[in-house]
Amino acid sequence: MLRSPERSRRTRTSVGSVTSNWPVAMLDSVIRTPWASAIRHDPAFAETYERQDVERYKLIVAASARTLFDRDTAPGAEPEDLMRLDVPALIVPGRDASHATSAARYLEECLAKADYWDVPVAGQTEETVPPRILEFLDKAGLRA
Repeated sequence: MLRSPERSRRTRTSVGSVTSNWPVAMLDSVIRTPWASAIRHDPAFAETYERQDVERYKLIVAASARTLFDRDTAPGAEPEDLMRLDVPALIVPGRDASHATSAARYLEECLAKADYWDVPVAGQTEETVPPRILEFLDKAGLRA
């Protein structure tokens, strides 16, 4: 997402070791993305990134956002893909803007080997979490 669309005039701008004709707002946005470290530390990646078509890149980013957040349930894998998984999963519910209890219940429904820990966030403490994780690992046969 562009941080400052009003600043999107084309100009020569430096980001780390990259000098580009990209819009200032796009470069400003890149600094705050997962690509920032790769751009700073990998000259080949930085050069390839810089040569991209800006409009095509914006379309890819917009499409990614639409498909990642295309439902009211947990983002990511399709429900059908989750239902095919055959791996143990400990589901620990949250209750804030990023971790809805309903999302945890959704995963419990989709994952065949889900172990839902029905405990409020306030009950997830230093004293309760480690033993619960060890119990899960033992039950799943995953503890070394």
